[in-house]
Amino acid sequence: MRAAALSLACLVALGCAHAIAVDPRVQSLLAAPRDPARVRLLSLNAHRLFDLRCESRACGGSAYEALPSEAEFDAQVQRLALGIARAAPDAVCLQEVETEASLDALQRALGGRFVTAVLGETGGPGSV
Repeated sequence: MRAAALSLACLVALGCAHAIAVDPRVQSLLAAPRDPARVRLLSLNAHRLFDLRCESRACGGSAYEALPSEAEFDAQVQRLALGIARAAPDAVCLQEVETEASLDALQRALGGRFVTAVLGETGGPGSV
């Protein structure tokens, strides 16, 4: 799926080919016991989680579509994964996730805790 005027990604816990390692702190936080009588929801703005490809042909500099380096992308994904793990949610709704590749990388960085991930778009010609 391509970026659109409004993008919403949801990760749900039910129990890109870009490789992302799982931070041991994330593993530890997500392994903590949970209260089965409570559902924790988290809504989080990912602040332009753009993948490593420039699909708009207008990236970087003053253009809206960012074109991060692999190291910048990995660092952003790891920061988001750690923040999500610290909140210990059962479900997460994210804003400003550009593509399935971006969402997949975050899902991998969360070590499989969230087995369902959905990227929803409006189909508009713009951005996230």
